[in-house]
Amino acid sequence: MTPRMSIVTLDAHLEGKTLCLDEPYVIPPGATVKVVVFTGADESLAAERRAWRAASQAAFARAYGADEPDYSAAVIRERPPCE
Repeated sequence: MTPRMSIVTLDAHLEGKTLCLDEPYVIPPGATVKVVVFTGADESLAAERRAWRAASQAAFARAYGADEPDYSAAVIRERPPCE
């Protein structure tokens, strides 16, 4: 059986050349620690939004593209309610 790995997100800041946790946390000896550095948060967030928008637009185009067949009323199981 493979041991379960738990992931804990910790806030930290850099003081000179030392990485300091913002809250106390005991890291077990031998634990693997990965550090992710966030810089230019505004541009990074904007770039992520552009990437998600492009991905969703591409998926929408695939789902509703010109080569998508039209469905006849015969295949619709339930008609939408009329207002």
